[in-house]
Amino acid sequence: RPVARLTSASRRLAAGDLSARAAVPATEAPRDEIEELSGTFDQMAVSLATTMTALQEREAFQQDLIDAIPDAIRVIGPDYRVIAANREFCRQTGLTHAEVLARPCYWSSHARSEPCVPTLVVCPLATLTDGERTVRCMHTHTRPATQDAYAVEVNASLFVQSQSPPRRYVVEALRDLSKDMSVSQEQRLSEIAQLATGVAHEIHNPLGAIRMGLGAIRTAIGTSPEAEEAKTYVDLVDTEIERCIEVTSRLMKLSRAPGEAGMLVAVGEAARDAVSLLAYEGRTRGIDLDVDIHPGCRVVANDGELGMIFVNLVQNAFHATASGGRVHVFAPAPADGRVVIEVVDTGVGIPRENLPMIFHPFWSWRADGSTGSGLGLSICKALLTKWQGTIEVFSEPGRGTRFVVTLPDADAAVSAP
Repeated sequence: RPVARLTSASRRLAAGDLSARAAVPATEAPRDEIEELSGTFDQMAVSLATTMTALQEREAFQQDLIDAIPDAIRVIGPDYRVIAANREFCRQTGLTHAEVLARPCYWSSHARSEPCVPTLVVCPLATLTDGERTVRCMHTHTRPATQDAYAVEVNASLFVQSQSPPRRYVVEALRDLSKDMSVSQEQRLSEIAQLATGVAHEIHNPLGAIRMGLGAIRTAIGTSPEAEEAKTYVDLVDTEIERCIEVTSRLMKLSRAPGEAGMLVAVGEAARDAVSLLAYEGRTRGIDLDVDIHPGCRVVANDGELGMIFVNLVQNAFHATASGGRVHVFAPAPADGRVVIEVVDTGVGIPRENLPMIFHPFWSWRADGSTGSGLGLSICKALLTKWQGTIEVFSEPGRGTRFVVTLPDADAAVSAP
């Protein structure tokens, strides 16, 4: 019986039950070798349980430590296995911690079933060597569950564990660039708001005073034939002042702080307000710019954000179109519950190899050689996603580019049963 108890306790301990004990009644002194062996076994089990508890507490502390890091962190072994990952990495990928550790690195970051091709993408595991211990690159990751793509900045370092033989690990810090894009978007809108406020203060108020003065002049002129001619010029000046006030109003509308709740927006009005601010740039470039939006196109969105989308798309078209070209913004009558808006230019087009990257944050390419932040199209896509919209691009080098924006038709949504 004592041997059976010791054998049972040994098997339970080997299976991971740290509470296993031989449970031989203790006496002042062991009566035989079996009791002495059982007592030694119990002491070993207590020591092992204490050591394992300490190791578990240390592992929990290390996990809490990397979870506190705001950037995504993961550690990859030489066999592509993910050794460790923090909470932010799980948030980025949409996976649980257990799912990340159970699958190879190329599955959780690129939704691939086999390793990435090092000649097509910078793979830190293949790139880092004893002579090159750090690498920084841009990746487009894909969430395995939804197949959504998102841009990340990867900072990777090589870590060699000193054992025999040495084991090589790669530690990656991955920054979600969509956060930076959101901050840049808010900063850009804030800058426009400040500009509009300055325009309203420096121009809008003086223009109002000028209009009052013109009214007084019109009254004082009288009714003689010469006065009638003078009134014509006064009316002309008043009309131009009204145009200036309208431009100020459009700027203020474009800079309106976005809200979570949408409003009913007439697409044609939003497009004309935004495009009117770019009319002068179009004339200086020698580009014909026109808007043709069906009056029935209405969506639920923020008019300032919709105006920002038009501004970004038209400005991109300007940079791709030479003098004498055309930029056309149009939308037919809504159909199938959708409002489809197209921005078409007769420019140089987008090279085929660049098409997959144009919506990536901080990626910029302009046909006229000017520099940009690389955020315009990323902002457009993010804003459209917010209002259940989509954006597509169709381009052929030498024959122009067509951006297609699709949003739910507000009137169809209201009339739906």
